[in-house]
Amino acid sequence: MAVADPRPLMRVYLSARFERQNEMQRYSEQLRAEGIEVVSAWHELDSPSSDGFSGIARERRAWMAMMDVQQLVGSNALVSFSDADSPDPRGGKHVETGIALALGKRLLLVGSAENIFHSLPDMEQFPSWPECFVRILELRETDVLSTRQAAEEAGVTNHDIVRWIRSGKLLAAKRYGRYAVPRNDMDLVKARRRREVADRASKGASNVDTRTD
Repeated sequence: MAVADPRPLMRVYLSARFERQNEMQRYSEQLRAEGIEVVSAWHELDSPSSDGFSGIARERRAWMAMMDVQQLVGSNALVSFSDADSPDPRGGKHVETGIALALGKRLLLVGSAENIFHSLPDMEQFPSWPECFVRILELRETDVLSTRQAAEEAGVTNHDIVRWIRSGKLLAAKRYGRYAVPRNDMDLVKARRRREVADRASKGASNVDTRTD
């Protein structure tokens, strides 16, 4: 029996200065009310420090960082909140943006650009949260693929896609009795397949006898 991923198709990570916890909690409530999963948890944490860093033991800071990375990996969209007028002296949210960029996540920026990477074509920019929120709602409906579309993009058969979903290799959710595959998750699978092909090619090349008599 096929088992689809039970999570919502949109899984959002909110990235901002720690001091904006309360603001992020309000946005999280808005998103969850629309059936969108907010995977970031840093804005829900109780912290002995107002900035989430000062006075916190190194071990706990490391735990917080690992938690953030794991949650970011599990997202398919990152929303970064700019502080161009009052730069973040720690820059943790910029690290999160870099990780999301490397993983091929969808990138949404609220506010003005803070660095050159915010000018990349993959970065969608919005003047304020309401405009970004509307875009997230749009993506929830459009940023998905049918199994046929996913198969065409990956260069495999529809049967392969269904098999990947059933084995847990590819995340999907049921919509109207059919699988819907988040585009970002499909992109990750394609990237993994490219790496596997490259690895096989590399191993094959290393096994070639290059000796000369």
